[in-house]
Formats: sequence, C-alpha cells, structure tokens
Amino acid sequence: NAAPSFQVTQTTLLPGNQLALSWPSASGWVYTVEACTNLRPTVAWIPVATNLTGTSGVTSWTGLVNQATEFFCVKAQQ
Repeated sequence: NAAPSFQVTQTTLLPGNQLALSWPSASGWVYTVEACTNLRPTVAWIPVATNLTGTSGVTSWTGLVNQATEFFCVKAQQ
C-alpha cells in the first residue's frame, strides 16, 4: 500500500536546541524521524525517533538538533 500523503505542517525551534515537528498522520501507520548533516549523494540518514504511532489526526515529535545544519525526514510504514 502507498503511504498516506503528508507534509510536515509545523517546525518550531524550541529552547535548548530542540526542534518540534508535526504532520498529519493515519491510524495503522508507524512513523520514523531520521536526520543527517548533509544532502550529498552518500546521504547517511540516522534514525532519531522510531515507532511513532500514527493517529487519525496529527503526530508530533520533539527532539534535539545536534548540528548547526541538520536535515530531517519523516518516513511512514504500515
């Protein structure tokens, strides 16, 4: 099955180098947040949050930003 379409709806930088992400999610799907420090061809995504249970609404994650430049992606699986 194709993953439900979604986009990150909120990114907020919080005190203490924390980042909050929120996205529309679906029940029955599990989400993973991954991070990397560059987008070169040999991107090495590192899981920073796994097994985030989707809801029939919005799923959120708050975590630490470890680098001055850091990229995040959210993956969905059923």
